[in-house]
Amino acid sequence: EILRLFEIGLQLVSEEEIRNNIQKQLIENPTGNIKLSNFYALVIAKQQFYQLPPQTTTIDDEWAFKCKGNPMIEITLMNLIELILSSPVINRANSIQQVTTIYSLIAQSARDL
Repeated sequence: EILRLFEIGLQLVSEEEIRNNIQKQLIENPTGNIKLSNFYALVIAKQQFYQLPPQTTTIDDEWAFKCKGNPMIEITLMNLIELILSSPVINRANSIQQVTTIYSLIAQSARDL
């Protein structure tokens, strides 16, 4: 079912874009500030997962991962949504209706997981 969400997303974004995003989202034991990003980051520090929102460069206890699900799957799905709603993807879409339809399908399917 999770793979189906990515298949839906492939109507707007390339497999390479998704792969590049996944490769950048995991940060292990950072030193100093984290590189600024438009996407969520999954940080492993002090034997704890942290889910940093876009544009966040420092680890704080409020970002500690509290969900019971798999942190990598959670962050990847959140970043898929961020990617679909990004300006470059919206600009190259056939129509805004296409973007909203894809977003709705992914959101509905993710909620049903």
